[in-house]
Amino acid sequence: MLFDCFMYFDEEELLELRVEMLKDIVDGFIIADANLTFKGESKDFTCVNTIRKLGLPEDKIQVLHCELPPADSHPNPWVREYAQRDALGVGMRMCPPDSVFFISDVDEIPKPSSLLESLKVAKENPEYFTRLSMAYLAGYADLQVTNPKTGPLNWPCGVTLLYEHLKDSITQIYSVDRIKVLGDCDAGWHFTWMGDAARR
Repeated sequence: MLFDCFMYFDEEELLELRVEMLKDIVDGFIIADANLTFKGESKDFTCVNTIRKLGLPEDKIQVLHCELPPADSHPNPWVREYAQRDALGVGMRMCPPDSVFFISDVDEIPKPSSLLESLKVAKENPEYFTRLSMAYLAGYADLQVTNPKTGPLNWPCGVTLLYEHLKDSITQIYSVDRIKVLGDCDAGWHFTWMGDAARR
């Protein structure tokens, strides 16, 4: 079984795009929605209502509500980001032991064919974790960030892993160096931020 796993804040358009693009090739989605922003500001749990509003397939989506450590005791915003990402592991460990998972930020959307290729590579190389080299887009969906000397910016996104890897936290898995990168800026789309300066 194949599960797509990511964190959610308020990225309604990206949530809809991601689910609609991948719903026919994954067995389910696991999404972590939190009570605080990474900065530690209070926020509502909005993901479930957004899924219903958009008419997305609720039977394929598991939303985890997670409570993050407050800023007064943990001022570093990375603490909350790591905690929200690690919360995905709760839902992942409830899946069958033959499951394969793709984990990334909501704005790092894999191309369906590349996601299926990463599934194959992960099963054939259980000692490695697979990342996808995505186009790095900023401001507009057709504006790719490019280095004038080296060409399009290579952004290896997400991690494909097996159930057996879940003995470690997601944060620990993200930091390993046993990585195989698939694609050449063409395995998906990293939307970073979209819109004008105020939206950013």
